[in-house]
Amino acid sequence: MLIGLMCATNDEIALLKKDMKVTSSEEVGGRTFYRGKLYGKNTVLVRSNIGKVAAAITTTVLIERYSVDEIVFTGTAGGVGNGLHVGDAIVAESLVQHDFDCIGCDLFNVPILDKTHFETDKIISKNAMHAAQDYFDNHMREDISEDILRKFHITSPKAVSGVVASGDVFIRSSEKKKWLLDNIDNLKCVEMEGAAAAQVAYEYGVAFAVIRIVSDAADEQGEFNYNEFVSEASSRFVRGIVKCLLS
Repeated sequence: MLIGLMCATNDEIALLKKDMKVTSSEEVGGRTFYRGKLYGKNTVLVRSNIGKVAAAITTTVLIERYSVDEIVFTGTAGGVGNGLHVGDAIVAESLVQHDFDCIGCDLFNVPILDKTHFETDKIISKNAMHAAQDYFDNHMREDISEDILRKFHITSPKAVSGVVASGDVFIRSSEKKKWLLDNIDNLKCVEMEGAAAAQVAYEYGVAFAVIRIVSDAADEQGEFNYNEFVSEASSRFVRGIVKCLLS
């Protein structure tokens, strides 16, 4: 079993790379693919880069060049579902491209495939839900200081499942957020890569899962420093959840 593990940025993979026993690395298409053991599992770790095209390229390389058996995509997202807070984990049940609108087709529907939603692997996603809650309940406070948790107003994060929407735009608009919620049932969060990677995995028949940490509310409210949140908080959440999932 070979697992492909993707994050969009260097900061998001930094701690995972540090924990990985790397046996080889290779530059392909401007990305470094690290192969080795991560928490006891054979893994290929890579930064996908930001946006749907970048994610689709990276997913294709993982499948075509490395023949991974399953892919897990982790990182951050804007939380849009009711009751979500910074630090919560979203495990995708399915993913949709919220900026895909082809004339003559239903909204979000991908022609030829005739699909709006790309489903994740049920077993991996179920395990990811358990892993996220296990990390929050049993390991988080050993891993991250109370000062940092307070800084980002994180108290008792939870794992939830639902729909993840992807588009090549960073959502910071209450109007756009409402439109997304009105048009996508059970929407939990928005990000910029997952649905494109999910479509590639679907077309190749490779098991796929997405785990996202809520970084903001995808609106104009409140101050937000993305780089600080990733380096001080969400990168640790990602590492902790992945460690629980793999080990």
